[in-house]
Formats: sequence, structure tokens, C-alpha cells
Amino acid sequence: METATVIHVPQISAHAEDIVMTDLDALIHEPRPPLPPFTRETATQKVRLAEDGWNSRDPEKVALAYTLDSRWRNRAEFANGRQEIFAFLRRKWARELGIERSRLTFLKEEI
Repeated sequence: METATVIHVPQISAHAEDIVMTDLDALIHEPRPPLPPFTRETATQKVRLAEDGWNSRDPEKVALAYTLDSRWRNRAEFANGRQEIFAFLRRKWARELGIERSRLTFLKEEI
């Protein structure tokens, strides 16, 4: 008889200013395949999975790909830990979406 493994996934609030991540200590850090040593095929697969995650523009999904103590630097902004990475990505992609919407509105007005 197989036993089930329970994984507690962190809950992140909808507002970047009120980030609340719970059950982080209970989060199981299982490596995600493909794992090293890489072949040409598995290396390509790993890169595509990373690209797909980033291109999803889902800050929670992307932040979970990094360790709890990750440190990022983007120009003059620093993000320390998964919560700050989540907040940074949320701000970044919200700002970029606003720029994209402005550009589309401008293009529609020109037509």
C-alpha cells in the first residue's frame, strides 16, 4: 500500500504590499526533473521549462522556482528571499502590462 505525501504550498496574498507566505518550513524542496547530468535533450528541456515559467508572468510560479534565501539585483533594486522576489516580479510585470496597454491604446487611436 502506497502512502501519500502531503505538500503544503505557500499562500501569497493578491496585493504585493501585503505578501503573506505560510507553511514555508513545511514546503518540500524536491528537485524537479530533468536533473543533472544533462544530455543535450534534457538540457534543452530544462531551459524550455525555465523559459515557459518566466514567460507565464506568474510571479508566484516563478518565485517558487528560487530558494527561500535567493538574492537578486536588478539595477539599483535588490530582492532578498522568495517573498521579495515575488513582490519585485509582481511590480515589474504590472508595470510592463500598463506600458503594453498604453501602447495598444495609442495604436488604436492612430488607426
